[in-house]
Amino acid sequence: MKLFGEHHLSNFLSQKLENAKREIQFLNEVELKKTSKEDVLNNLLRQTKVPKLEVNLSKRTSKVGMRDVPAQRFPKTYDVRPGVSYPCALVTYIYPIPSNSQLMLHAPAGYVQKVSADVTLAHNEMRIEYQTLYGNEILSDEVKNKVKDWIISVHEEIENTVAEINNQIEKFNNGISLELSALLDAKFKNFEDRKKQNDDLNDF
Repeated sequence: MKLFGEHHLSNFLSQKLENAKREIQFLNEVELKKTSKEDVLNNLLRQTKVPKLEVNLSKRTSKVGMRDVPAQRFPKTYDVRPGVSYPCALVTYIYPIPSNSQLMLHAPAGYVQKVSADVTLAHNEMRIEYQTLYGNEILSDEVKNKVKDWIISVHEEIENTVAEINNQIEKFNNGISLELSALLDAKFKNFEDRKKQNDDLNDF
């Protein structure tokens, strides 16, 4: 999966808000009689507000393994045969799984990708891989330096993008309270108006 490249954060946040609106829409009179607007609102906010994304890049490990790379992935300057795969060093950086880790796959509004990276989120780990075209598990200094320069740029991309994601999450969390409160006001008013009308119709 692509780091910040699978989904749009705006779609994720919009769906969260739509789910809350739908829940308000389908509140029935029995539920409204049993609770207060404040309780309903607080419960909705707990379900709808999005926790911030937290990533720890300093607590990491790395490992090098070998992976077969098809000939078509090599530049033309390499002496390889079509249809043949060649074992090459794969560098993997391993981090603790971020909080709210699904957001690592979401691009914030206005995001422009500077560095492309593949990321795996599983088993309480986040893994970022760099596929070299080097045919030995013991890397040369040149290859190691190239990998390190790349992962440093990935870290910068993560830090800047996570900050923007959290900024947009904060704006979302701050804005939904008024919107959901207004919808609940209308729902409770409608309930009270219908109750008053029914009482009037029976007042004879």
